[in-house]
Amino acid sequence: MDNDYGAGMHNELAIWRNAGAEATLTGEVKVDEADTGVGVQLRVMGCRHLSLKHQAVRGELLVSAEWRPAPATANGGTAYLLAKHPSDRALDRHVDVEPGSQGKVSARKKDQGDWQRLTLVGKGKAPGTSLEHGDVVAIVAVTGKTEAALLTHSVVATEQAVEGLPGVRVAASGAPAEEPLWTIAKKEGAGEVLPGDEVGFR
Repeated sequence: MDNDYGAGMHNELAIWRNAGAEATLTGEVKVDEADTGVGVQLRVMGCRHLSLKHQAVRGELLVSAEWRPAPATANGGTAYLLAKHPSDRALDRHVDVEPGSQGKVSARKKDQGDWQRLTLVGKGKAPGTSLEHGDVVAIVAVTGKTEAALLTHSVVATEQAVEGLPGVRVAASGAPAEEPLWTIAKKEGAGEVLPGDEVGFR
């Protein structure tokens, strides 16, 4: 338990806490008398689908399941933000926050490791539901850890200018960590945010 808590599993897996209790039927219960089976279709966490079938075979109960994850970026889920170079795709880099660096936000290499792992938390949205164009979100990063827990902060704008570029620097120093500050803007406009979509945060 202590290792799970220290690794932040209570936060990372929080969206599953009430997933079963809040699952809803998406159709009628199907009874197949030919193979003595009962099947249901469930919507889990608002946007994922789970098919369950219970079947009696020679005195035994067999349970089969088909899980269809949501294709969209989920509220409270992990995101890797790729900063695109204006002219050379080979120079694209993932945004990263190095723990212990006072929340310094960089884009140093193309990698999807612990330093690049961010969490998007949408304002007023249930855990696991799809994020969409126009949603206001917090961009949460792990900035350190203690023996008991991971330390997290939200990415916020600073007053420090960026030499040769418009705008200001950002830092993972905001608290509380899940205070939504950024509006998602999809390049293509309205709709769910899908993996690979080009988005901005303003």
